[in-house]
Amino acid sequence: MNPLNPQQQANELIKQGNALSKQGQTEAAIAQYREAMALMPGSPIYGAYNFPIGDMLFSLQRYREAATAYRQAIEFVPEHDQAWNSLGQCLLMTGDYEEAAQAFERSAALVPDDAARWYSAAQAYAKLNDEDRARACLKRALQLKPEWQAQAKQDTLLTNYLPAPKSRWQFWKT
Repeated sequence: MNPLNPQQQANELIKQGNALSKQGQTEAAIAQYREAMALMPGSPIYGAYNFPIGDMLFSLQRYREAATAYRQAIEFVPEHDQAWNSLGQCLLMTGDYEEAAQAFERSAALVPDDAARWYSAAQAYAKLNDEDRARACLKRALQLKPEWQAQAKQDTLLTNYLPAPKSRWQFWKT
């Protein structure tokens, strides 16, 4: 019987990890993915498995570990817009607002038409009391999803950054 080469072994471990993940065996799935990545160091294909590891750790509310996994995914795939966005979410949860804002900005730059990324950036900037950036990001989010106006009005973090409604007197002047 031929022994499997490292890539074949890694592929088998990924399959096992996928099956374990579907069964809700998160820790075992993470271990399989990490073992596969160790067999193929430096490979962007396998290194990208840090992203699902990050997602699993996030679901376990292990935000700092998840952030590390997302950063590792980004090292292999710098344009991984979802990893940037998820990294921002982790950093919001851990109170690293400056870095969260930067991650959301990077994510939004990669997918500029995603209102959720702009909304999250606005939240991070609001946490930093950066009024101009919070307002600009919220404005962009609401341009993309005007129906989120009601949500933003209820969001105590962002309500102060909403554009002021025009008074009826302003309408007369135009």
